[in-house]
Amino acid sequence: MKNILKLIAVGALCVPIGSPAWGLAEFNCCYLAIEFCPGGTSPLCTDLSFCSSCSGTGTQINSYGIAVTGRRSIKTSCVNNIVTPSCEITNVTSYECAVGYYGTATSQTSGCTRCPANATCSGGNGSTFVCKAGYQKNDAGTGCEEKPPLVLSCPAGQYMPNDGGFIRCRDCPSPGTSVSGSTGITSCYIPSGYTGSDGTGSYKYAANCYYKE
Repeated sequence: MKNILKLIAVGALCVPIGSPAWGLAEFNCCYLAIEFCPGGTSPLCTDLSFCSSCSGTGTQINSYGIAVTGRRSIKTSCVNNIVTPSCEITNVTSYECAVGYYGTATSQTSGCTRCPANATCSGGNGSTFVCKAGYQKNDAGTGCEEKPPLVLSCPAGQYMPNDGGFIRCRDCPSPGTSVSGSTGITSCYIPSGYTGSDGTGSYKYAANCYYKE
């Protein structure tokens, strides 16, 4: 213990105050700073509260949008005889998507996607994004698009889908068409007289040919 105290005294800014019965975390922080950067000084020796704030468990948000939880420890670097401490997570116990991201974290570097524009993401594993008012998920389910104006019927060549979603008109599949006010894709049809060709030769529709679900 005498040798250790002598090393501590070398750091001019590391001076015991009052009772020499320092807390273990405070003692180790100062000793680590001096041992790592001999003859130097460190903020650890003047602000021992840093040591206690970096003990126990904590959560940090990394650049992948993942909230990593685990035991915290002090990392030091020595530049120009000055020790710079930082608090980092070691011994990871769990990770999940942070607020502003959605998905399920499968590691500390993957599984979470940044929240798309015009959406909110509450974070957590198994989470998804929620489009803001006036927006809805796009067909791919990867972002939010502005909701189209409310319509009561669709013009010819389009139909109103019966999928329980937001009311909007969709084009009939080419080369199909429809009459105005059509509902459902089964209202779309390829008109009689339409001609085309394939590997078997040319053909012509003798009657209207309606699409099926």
